[in-house]
Amino acid sequence: MLKVREIPLEQLKPWNDNPRRNEQAVQAVARSIEQFVFNVPILCDQSFTIIAGHARWKAAKMINMTSVPAIVLQVTDVQRRAFSIADNRTARIAEWDLSKLAEPLRG
Repeated sequence: MLKVREIPLEQLKPWNDNPRRNEQAVQAVARSIEQFVFNVPILCDQSFTIIAGHARWKAAKMINMTSVPAIVLQVTDVQRRAFSIADNRTARIAEWDLSKLAEPLRG
């Protein structure tokens, strides 16, 4: 069972070789956190290197949060790198059903 923990922001470390550029999303993510709270935990490895959630981490820093919800995974370095890339890539495979998207946007 995965356990969500509150982790101090300064304890989390970004993956310095993260190939995903996400600066353009950080402000929008910060607004989302302010409006809806922090609903999606950051994933990190046992040394607190971020696996998924770099934009959320940056957004939390931007809005002066001191801790964030996170799930600590016990993974190897190879697993961490592979999952981080797969997590970002698989999100891009999905497409919007525009007819279904219109209704929630009207609300």
